Amino acid sequence: VKMSEKTSILYIDDYELDRELVKDALEKEHGGFQVTEASNQQEFEALLKTGEFDVVLSDFNIAGFEGLQVLEIVQAHDPRIPVIIVTGTGSEEIAVEALKQGASDYVIKRPTHIRKLPQTIVAAMEKKALRDQREKDETDLKQSEERYRKILENVLMGVYQVTVDGKFVFANQKLIEMLGYSSYEELEAINNVADLYVRSEER
Repeated sequence: VKMSEKTSILYIDDYELDRELVKDALEKEHGGFQVTEASNQQEFEALLKTGEFDVVLSDFNIAGFEGLQVLEIVQAHDPRIPVIIVTGTGSEEIAVEALKQGASDYVIKRPTHIRKLPQTIVAAMEKKALRDQREKDETDLKQSEERYRKILENVLMGVYQVTVDGKFVFANQKLIEMLGYSSYEELEAINNVADLYVRSEER
């Protein structure tokens, strides 16, 4: 992850001293982050709608509002935004539950752990970038396959593909017409493509 542009963090915590601790770790000690603070659900939801954030950081216990609810709201808004849960000591079970529900990571609310928060955020963003790239590759592959299929459908020669034992998996419209069939389903019902040959051994 390039740090030439500051990473934008939306951080919700109702305890001001903790917000200062986290903000110092990210903005002063590290310097590669821009932190926007929210102290309650209303502020958080309003900011989420108006700003573009790279990562959401959420304390687990906010008055009347839990970290898992934050997770749900972010996922409904944009499931691609990584969410990191900040939780008190002894709350590791809660953190594991958050991971199961889609949180990227969690941090224990202690000064030593908070100082490692920049690495945690960068790791979460790198994981997101890999996921985004994988999704793009899958989309590109599907589009490429679709273009290839359209080309095969429109060429003026019969093209087909069969399994090793001769079952059809693809045939273009030209081949269907050449063989005198009316649909691909009729070809698909043939036990072995060799049955279509005058001399089946040639297959």
